[in-house]
Amino acid sequence: MSACSIIHGRDCVHMLTDGASWAGDMTVDWIGSKVSTLLDGRAAWSARGSGLFLDRLDCLQRGFDVAHGFDDLIGILPAALQIAFGPLDQGCGDGEVTVIGWSESRERAEAWTIATHDEALPADLPGYVPYVAQEIFPAMARPGVDSLSTTLGLDQQSPTLDEFLALDIEPAAIRLLEAQRRTLIDEPPIRGYAVGGFGELTTAARDGIERRTIATWPDRVGEVVRL
Repeated sequence: MSACSIIHGRDCVHMLTDGASWAGDMTVDWIGSKVSTLLDGRAAWSARGSGLFLDRLDCLQRGFDVAHGFDDLIGILPAALQIAFGPLDQGCGDGEVTVIGWSESRERAEAWTIATHDEALPADLPGYVPYVAQEIFPAMARPGVDSLSTTLGLDQQSPTLDEFLALDIEPAAIRLLEAQRRTLIDEPPIRGYAVGGFGELTTAARDGIERRTIATWPDRVGEVVRL
């Protein structure tokens, strides 16, 4: 399952990820960063999905390496994903990729996501078409939470855009990651918690990418997450 969420700020965009991956029995099998940088540190990306999907990310990275800038990177996302994973009947697994960076042509921070199937991005992207890049604004939470605005510390169910963009990002990001960590995955035969290791905040702005760890949890490889 894992976490990969987006929160826009003023002249920047934030990506929130956890730092653990999971075996089929929901035990932690690896702890480390899920974020990779691109374009000499001017963009970053992360992915979540099935084990077969994640096993092919090196191939996707090589596709990204031919991009000449962030706008070019977004343009080649569909082709890069199709080359790396192909149609679903090739058995490469399901998953989604999220990319953040600064668009030189549009002069703004952007976040884009793309998935191999229409069930990877439910709720807030109705009618999603596989292998089509979708811009995310102002936010996206994966896994989802009951009320994103309340979880982020906003008083209203429907805050204004200005209130959203003015969030104090670090405490808001920690609240979201902690809520996602408490989300029980109950999809037999899978049952357990799938956000762990540590929480990482990656920010894209005009000057490039900044990354920092904002939360740590006492999870261990070979064990399930215990709250």
